Amino acid sequence: MATDLRLKEQLPKLTQRIVDTYREVPTTNYLG
Repeated sequence: MATDLRLKEQLPKLTQRIVDTYREVPTTNYLG
């Protein structure tokens, strides 16, 4: 259960990192 707790703690950080990456790249690249 300790590992699950760690994953839950790291998830927001990972999500924020992904969001930051999408913000850096122009959305037109993803929209086609």
